[in-house]
Amino acid sequence: MLVIRHRNSTSYVELVKIDPKGNLLLGAASSPADATRSLVLRSGTAPTAGATDCCVLYSADISAGNAALHARTEAGHIIRLYQQPSISDPSGGSTIDTQARAALSSILSVLRNTGLIAS
Repeated sequence: MLVIRHRNSTSYVELVKIDPKGNLLLGAASSPADATRSLVLRSGTAPTAGATDCCVLYSADISAGNAALHARTEAGHIIRLYQQPSISDPSGGSTIDTQARAALSSILSVLRNTGLIAS
């Protein structure tokens, strides 16, 4: 096991750890029991500025108890990667546009298959 610590004014704080299963932990105390060769990010302070020629990946809460991966682009755009609630396929209405419904259904199918919206 490899551990990198930083000493603050009162104690040592683990910054980086590689556990025996090959998991890389950044700021996290432990990895999920069944994880191997995984990256585990602990939520911290979200960046407020971009880094030159870089993007910044970080963990932040979407809601209490639900942290998710976020990315900040060099231009300052925040991309949040988490699942949204399910969206129903188009149906009903007085005007039925079968081509538009087919296109919307295809888009919803892609979003479901990538896990961005619930099934």
